[in-house]
Amino acid sequence: DLHVVTPNFDRSTRRLLAMAVAAPSARPHPGLPQVGHCFAADVPLNLRDLARSGAMAHGELVLAVACSKDTVSAMVFEYAGGQC
Repeated sequence: DLHVVTPNFDRSTRRLLAMAVAAPSARPHPGLPQVGHCFAADVPLNLRDLARSGAMAHGELVLAVACSKDTVSAMVFEYAGGQC
């Protein structure tokens, strides 16, 4: 599986980003609606939530995407397990 972690965008935006990856197993993380949009903290908070949720297994891939009006950054890594 490929877990797609974005800032706390609405559901349709997260799904659109996951579809753009063009990987059949890409699944967008639902984000943290109770937190709202925390700008630079969104992706780290969502990564921690995903790791704690038990939805990832050791060795699965994660695509973390962050953006602003002028930039986009992304990283792909393999989840190594452990606690957050």
